[in-house]
Amino acid sequence: MKYDRAAQLDEVAVKRARLVRLMKEHGLETVILSKRHNFSWASGGADNHVRHASDLGVASLVFRRDGRKAVLTSTIESPRIMTEELAGLGFDLKEVRWYAPSERTAVLRDLIGRGKAASDDGTPGTVDVEQYMPALRMNLTGHELAKFRWLGHAAGEGIAEVCRKLKKGMTEEQIAGDLFAVMQKQGAIPTVLLVAADERIMKYRHPIPTAARVREGVMMVLCARRWGLVCSVTRLVRFGTMPPELGRKHAAVTHVDAVFINETRPGAVLADVFDRAKEAYALRGYGEEWKLHHQGGPTGYIEREFTVNPETPRIWKVGKGMAFAWNPSIAGTKSEDTVLVGAGGCEIITASPGWPLVRVIVGGKAIPRADWLVKK
Repeated sequence: MKYDRAAQLDEVAVKRARLVRLMKEHGLETVILSKRHNFSWASGGADNHVRHASDLGVASLVFRRDGRKAVLTSTIESPRIMTEELAGLGFDLKEVRWYAPSERTAVLRDLIGRGKAASDDGTPGTVDVEQYMPALRMNLTGHELAKFRWLGHAAGEGIAEVCRKLKKGMTEEQIAGDLFAVMQKQGAIPTVLLVAADERIMKYRHPIPTAARVREGVMMVLCARRWGLVCSVTRLVRFGTMPPELGRKHAAVTHVDAVFINETRPGAVLADVFDRAKEAYALRGYGEEWKLHHQGGPTGYIEREFTVNPETPRIWKVGKGMAFAWNPSIAGTKSEDTVLVGAGGCEIITASPGWPLVRVIVGGKAIPRADWLVKK
């Protein structure tokens, strides 16, 4: 995807306006965003990470109710952050020496002033802003939707490439390494990478890769991030013939997934969408399976903003321009793609070109779901 600084600048203006409205609604003067997902969201896709293992980045964005905005970081990080991430976006640099951590406190005190402040990193004297952020992040802009489509295509294509090259005897760790490499080459980084071979598909819903070798089947689960956005996709590969019981399970789980996708339309209450999917599980004879793993939910800058469940408040509704990743599973199989919500329904953005499909009829519509790729 061609990088567009002007579109990023427009996106930053939209995000700042949303934050200013939030501050006015809650009596805040300042908002501090340090977590990686919030930094990327507020900056139009910039990145403040160094350590993959930390949710906190190495730079903080500071937004003021009066419209001013700044970035606070150390002398180590400022050259790259200001050149490669935030150049031309209008953020004032507030720089502190890495060996004088007390300077950060002093700079923040000056930026905050006497007004009420909120942060996502627990800055002393601030209230928690994360409780308000999902509603802001879930409403995607046109620029974000374009980036999401690019990412979804890369993920769907990348995971299919690795699946088609799979051979018996490969270890789960080898497969995971191949998938990581394919995504890294495209500039997308896996945030979740699960691989299960054979009986581990049946046993575990979150199978981290091991040294187990493939004999008959593989499940691969990928969550990939670029510009802060994250999409999710699952694909399954089978060597030899498909066992009849596994085929029945997959027909059932793709039906549940198609119900999720069909019901995810503007104005729908998420609790009702979940109930329709529960009914679909029961209709296909697997009424208890939904209890064994979460079913997914709205996505964006986190793998799931929250997982929809029987206690999800009815205030949460589907909106046009939102993204969802539903992931129903039945022991031994699973169905998962990322979709964008439009006026007429859902657009599947992680489809794998040339992949075998199951076309499920729900509500009079044929909804394509990924089948197992069966290899000799």
